[in-house]
Amino acid sequence: MATTVSVSEDTHRKMKKVKEKKQSKSFDELLDKIMEKELDLPDSLMGEAEFTGDKEDIRDRNDRSDRLKSERE
Repeated sequence: MATTVSVSEDTHRKMKKVKEKKQSKSFDELLDKIMEKELDLPDSLMGEAEFTGDKEDIRDRNDRSDRLKSERE
């Protein structure tokens, strides 16, 4: 299922430059690469590995884990 995201012309121009730099085939591929990097998802969760959650769930679990570690210190 596709979703439309609106961005300014300036942002679109920047995205096109980064898309070329990262050699992404599409904006979807570019944004996916960026999100994986920002969410610090290990490569083992991508590709052939079975994954039943979504990236936001992983980020939320990691955030909770980080908070618990900080509280213990």
